[in-house]
Parts: sequence; structure tokens; C-alpha cells
Amino acid sequence: MMLFAILMVAAACEKEVAEIPKEETKPTGRFQLEMTDSPVDHPEVEAVFITIADVKLDGESIEGFEKTTFDISAYQQGDVKVLFDGSLAVANYSDLEIVLDHAKDDQGNSPGSYVLEKDGETYGLSELAESTIKFERTITIDSIETSNILVDFDLRKTIKEGDEDRKYEFTAGSSFESGFRIVDKKDSGKIIGQINDPLSNSEVTVAYIYKKGTFNSEIETSAQDGILFANAYSSAKVDDEGNFELHYLETGKYELYFGSFDVEEDGGLSLEGRLTMDALNLTDIDIQANSTLNIALTVTGILNL
Repeated sequence: MMLFAILMVAAACEKEVAEIPKEETKPTGRFQLEMTDSPVDHPEVEAVFITIADVKLDGESIEGFEKTTFDISAYQQGDVKVLFDGSLAVANYSDLEIVLDHAKDDQGNSPGSYVLEKDGETYGLSELAESTIKFERTITIDSIETSNILVDFDLRKTIKEGDEDRKYEFTAGSSFESGFRIVDKKDSGKIIGQINDPLSNSEVTVAYIYKKGTFNSEIETSAQDGILFANAYSSAKVDDEGNFELHYLETGKYELYFGSFDVEEDGGLSLEGRLTMDALNLTDIDIQANSTLNIALTVTGILNL
């Protein structure tokens, strides 16, 4: 009888164990977050280091992200810095936050954000500057397709010359916020261009691209918080051979303009005018996803300001 009772208890325990429901595994998808830069105007600047302390989706820190300090100006012409590449829960997220640390870098040293000039001198950027950039945009992570999101950190709009106490500083308010844009890489295209300039004698030429209908010559050629062409969607410096590249442009219609600059004694840039080109229509450029638009241009004149 005792043996029978023991067997009955054992069978009952096995039944109880078998009836415990297994915890369901939540589906995950791959999420890649990258950052790139549109170049700073000042020719004396060699590098700009920033520190990203945290990345959040819907207010929650992404597990697996580690604080990182890097030279954002090293990632131009389509190059990117990978901030995160891993698995996250499948969901539709409504916002992304990038949290900067201007005070401490990823090794605990000060400052967290600074400019390195070509002569080797470093200049800290204000610790009181805005530290959180929030993008309100739906980001979908599913188990089938990788979600590849890129953040463009436009140094031209976010850093300006400072006062007597600080040589460089971050811009503030809307000027700082306008220096960031977010792109789903699968829905973006690029422009590869080449310019022949036999006329202008420009010391520096910069290409500026605008969403169609957003360019106003009077406003864009007047400095706003020290920034020319402040509302450009993106920009690129034309190199000494006349080449330029504009990457990660969302699908849609654009307008393309070119600024001609002289270099001042202190290294700053002075706008001389806008270059005119022989192209039929640079105010109705159509960018398609995963496409490259190749254009060859010749300077036909300069619109002096």
C-alpha cells in the first residue's frame, strides 16, 4: 500500500509539472542605428568629437547600447558610424532619442564634446548645451526585414564660433534641432556630382540641397544664428577636383544650389554669391529609393550678393 501511495504522489507531481504553462518567447527583429555627418564649414577644424551616452526607443534605453565617444566629422560622403546593431522586440515604436554627454567621454574624461583644430589645439563645447535629440517618427521592427535607421548630425548647423570665453559652441533652440534628421536607409537615394568651374575662382564651393519649394534666396543667404543656407536639407563641400556627394536623401523632389566662398584670414568663410550652372533644371530633382543620380555641371556665372 505504501509503495502504491508513493507512486500516486509521484504521478500527481509529474502531472502538476506538465501542466505548468511555458513562457512564450517574444519575437524579435534586427535593428541597426547609424550616424553620419554633413561637414562643418570652418577650414581650421580637424575633428569634432561627441559622446553618446544613451539611445532610447519610446523612452526606454536600448539594452546592449554602450556609451561611446567618436569623431563624428570622420563619417562623411556616405560613411557611417554604427551605434547599435542587435535584436529588439518586434513592435512599432513612436520615437527615438539620442542622449549626448557634453561633460564626460566614454572613459570618464572631460569634456565629452570638443573640437580639435588642425594645429592640435582642442576646445571644449558647452556642457550646458542641449543634450537630448528626440525624433517623433514611427520605427517598425519586425522579424523579417532589418530596420536600418540613420541619423544625420549636421555640424554646419549645430556648431558655431563662440565668444571670448569659448572659441566654439553649440547652437541653440531651433538651430540646433534643425541640425539633425532621421532617415530610413531603404527609402533613400543619393546624388553623385561633378562640377567644371572655369569662371568663378571660388576658394570653396558648397552644394546645398533643399526639399522642393523650401528655398528662399534672401533668407538662405542671410546668416541665421551665424548659419548660411540654414534650411538646407543636406550639404556637401565640393572637392578640389570638382566632385561632390549627397547621401541618404529621402525619396521626393529637391532643389540644388551652390555657394561660392572666399576664405578669410581667420579661416572663416565669406559668401561671395551663388553659382549658376548649365543644367536644364536643378529645381526639380527627383530622388528615388535605392537609386543614384549622377550629374555633370559646368559653372556659367555667379550671382553676387
